[in-house]
Amino acid sequence: MKRLCVLILALALAVFMTAPAFATWTRVVTMGNQVVYGQDDYNIWGFTSTVNNYPRHLIIDHSVDADELAFGVGEDVDGGTRVGMIVPFMKNMVLGAFISDFDYEYGLEPDEADQKIDLFWGYRASNFDLGVRIDYAGRGVEFGGKQDQSSLGLNAGVGFNLSGNMLEANVMYKTISWTNETLSGPVAPTVINEKDSGSDIGLNARYLIAYNSMVTLVPAFQYRTQKVSEVVTAGSSTGIEASTTGWDLGIGCNTVPLQGTEFLTSIGVRSVTSEVTDTAVAPILDESDSHMPYIALGTEIQVKNWLQFRFGAEKTWDSFTDNATTPETKFSGAGFDYHVGAGIMVGDLQFDVDINPSWFNAGPYLLSGSSAGDMFGMISIKYDYR
Repeated sequence: MKRLCVLILALALAVFMTAPAFATWTRVVTMGNQVVYGQDDYNIWGFTSTVNNYPRHLIIDHSVDADELAFGVGEDVDGGTRVGMIVPFMKNMVLGAFISDFDYEYGLEPDEADQKIDLFWGYRASNFDLGVRIDYAGRGVEFGGKQDQSSLGLNAGVGFNLSGNMLEANVMYKTISWTNETLSGPVAPTVINEKDSGSDIGLNARYLIAYNSMVTLVPAFQYRTQKVSEVVTAGSSTGIEASTTGWDLGIGCNTVPLQGTEFLTSIGVRSVTSEVTDTAVAPILDESDSHMPYIALGTEIQVKNWLQFRFGAEKTWDSFTDNATTPETKFSGAGFDYHVGAGIMVGDLQFDVDINPSWFNAGPYLLSGSSAGDMFGMISIKYDYR
C-alpha cells in the first residue's frame, strides 16, 4: 500500500508539475515551451555548463516566428535560424561555435545589432562541470555621420553533482555600445545621442532532484535585467533611460512511466516590467506584465521506433498594468498557447517539426482548395556523431 501511494503521488506530480527531456529548440516549443525545466541540448543557452553533455553535436534550428526563442525572462530577439557544432577538445573539454541570423535589441535607437557569432568552451571534472559562452553582435552605417551599435556578452555556468542530484547555476553579463550621429553626407556630423551606460545581466539557477527512477523534480529561478541610458544632445544634462526587468520562479517534474513515453508539466509565476523615462518630461513608458500563475503541459509518445508524436500547451493567468497613462490602465485575463509536433528519425539524423494546427482542419491545398499557411512553423535537425 505504501508503495502504491508513492506511485500515485509521483504520477499526480507528473500530470501537474512535469519537466521535459527535450532534444531540440523545436521540441522545447512543441512540448509546452518549458525551457528551464528540461535536461536537453537547448539548455546550453541558459545553463552553459551543460555544453559538456554534448561533445559530438551538430544542430540546425529554423523557425518562421522566432518570438518563442528567448531563453530567460525579459529577452528580446529577432531571427529564425541557428546552425552550430560542438566538438571534443583535448582532455575533458569541448569547444563549440554557432552562427545565426538573430538580432539583439535593447530599447533605444539605434536598437538592433546583428548577431555575429557564439563561441562555447566547456570543462568536465570528476564532480562538477564548467561552461563559458562569448557572443558578439554589431551593425553600422556611415554617411557623413556614423550610426553603429554592438554588444559583447559573457555567460559562465557551473554544475555540481550532489549524490546523484544536479545543482546548476549560470550568470550572464552583456555590455551595450553605440554611436548615433546624423547621417548628413558631406555636412559635419552632429552627435545627437551619447551613450551613458548600457548593460544586460542575468541569473539562472535550478536543482535537478531524482525523486525516484521515474520522476525528477526541478525547482528553478530566472532573473534578467537590462538597462540603457543616454544624453539626448552632447553636453546636455537631459537624458533618456530604458530598463526591463523580469523574473520567473517555478517547479517542474519529469516522469517516464513507460519507455518512449513522457509526461511533462511545470507550474510557476513570472513577471516583466519595462520603463522608459526622460529627465525633461513625464515617464514615457511604465508597464508591468505578469503571469501568476502559469501552467505548462507536454507529452511525448513514441508510436514507432522512428516516429514520435508530441503535444504541448501553456495556460497563463495574465495581469497587465500601464502606469504611464492617467488614470493608469489595468487589464486582466488569461492566455493559451498550443502546439502539436513530431519527431522523425532517419538513421542517425533526427528531424523535429512544429505542425501548424490549421493543417489538421484544411489539409493540403491540393485536396481542400484552402490555404492553411506554412505546414511547419519550426524545424530542427540534430546529429550526434560518434
